[in-house]
Amino acid sequence: MNSRTVARTVSLITLIAAILLSSTTPAQSATYWGWFYFKKNSSDQTSSTLLWHYTDGISPSGTQKITLGRAGSGVTKNDCEIGKGWLPSDFYGARLHDHDYPGTQIRGRVWYIDDKLCSAGTAIRTELFIHTEETMQNTQQGCVTGGDGPWCWESAKDYKSAACVKVSHKNYGFPDTVGSAHARFHNTSTGGYASEINSIKYFLNVGW
Repeated sequence: MNSRTVARTVSLITLIAAILLSSTTPAQSATYWGWFYFKKNSSDQTSSTLLWHYTDGISPSGTQKITLGRAGSGVTKNDCEIGKGWLPSDFYGARLHDHDYPGTQIRGRVWYIDDKLCSAGTAIRTELFIHTEETMQNTQQGCVTGGDGPWCWESAKDYKSAACVKVSHKNYGFPDTVGSAHARFHNTSTGGYASEINSIKYFLNVGW
């Protein structure tokens, strides 16, 4: 085999290797990214649905969807009504995620999301969270049978909020939706985030 033939052979092997690497790299290096999706129920704002969506941007199957559970937002469907209306439909970024938030009205596992101008443009909705009713230690405290303790999930009335997305805590037979949401958020294999990060663009999508 002369030097010219050897050169051609080496070039061909190099070209084949490059093609093989380029064809396998996307699948091997795919990075999943995920976000919460709050699906509004036009019949009852306290019986809407919180889902986790995730995608790698490559798979032909597109966005994967995981239902986390029932969720509520507000007590009216007027998204311009401060303190009562549900979240405006839009994309939200995340200001903060914390698992032991020390708030005066909201504690424990929370996702603090962006302020948002309402659909009519007459009010800016502020202090918006995804949360439940629990202590900073993620436990239940001060439960009141037939009542409403601020750190305890006692009944379906707890799905009502001042606008925030509220999900249930495992108590009184309710599912552990906040636990599922917290676990899903940190599951990097399906687009989650390993740490308590903030400033995530398009972290929550609110729609129908």
